Amino acid sequence: MRVIGIVSSKGGVGKTTLTANLGVGLRNFDRNVVLVDGNLTNANLGLHFGIVHSPLTLVDVLKKRKNILDVIHKHDSGVDIIPSPLDLDLTKVDPKKIKKVIKILKKFYEILVIDSAPGVGTDSMSVLGLSDEILVITTPDPPSVFGCLKTINIARKLGKEVNGIILNRVENKNYEVRIKDVESICGVNVVSVIPEDKNIQRSLIFQKPVISYKPFSKSSREFKRLSALLIGEEYRPSIFDRIKSIFG
Repeated sequence: MRVIGIVSSKGGVGKTTLTANLGVGLRNFDRNVVLVDGNLTNANLGLHFGIVHSPLTLVDVLKKRKNILDVIHKHDSGVDIIPSPLDLDLTKVDPKKIKKVIKILKKFYEILVIDSAPGVGTDSMSVLGLSDEILVITTPDPPSVFGCLKTINIARKLGKEVNGIILNRVENKNYEVRIKDVESICGVNVVSVIPEDKNIQRSLIFQKPVISYKPFSKSSREFKRLSALLIGEEYRPSIFDRIKSIFG
């Protein structure tokens, strides 16, 4: 099983949105996928799939109250989700114990994608340590890009493979940090450029990843392309897909 960590040193850059849509995108390519909310201090992965009040979460497993297989949520997109609670007492919750959870999940899934907390705290460092591969997401502004560099340096010190940078919320404005400059600063290729898309915000209201809510939107097409890239396939939108993207 491949364990892919979605990380960033800065909050609000789109880690959870990427995790959710990547999960659906990989499932659309017939991969057996599970998503884990590794952000124990500010969980919200479940909200992207309509899981608002979950009686069973990852914390129940970490506190040895439940087996990991008991807290898996089956979503109608085909993606399995292990949420963390929206409100909890983190006393005696050790994120390092997620390692045991992953060991069990390896028996059932091809790909596990972990949503990380921002920064370099205990939650995020645990995700970095547990991941086989890293995707670092940033927005095209200087604070986020230099935060991206910090995360990449930490990942490398841990001996982790950085698959690439995801440049999110791109509007192609002249004040944005350019792709070539992001790559020059960070020393890692930008493998995906996700355009600014109002459909992503709208999809949150309907509690669906945008790739399910508006599958022909410009952001959805890029999520599909990235999903294909990660598994060595190529996403080629059909003529019908292109027409739908034009006319909404």
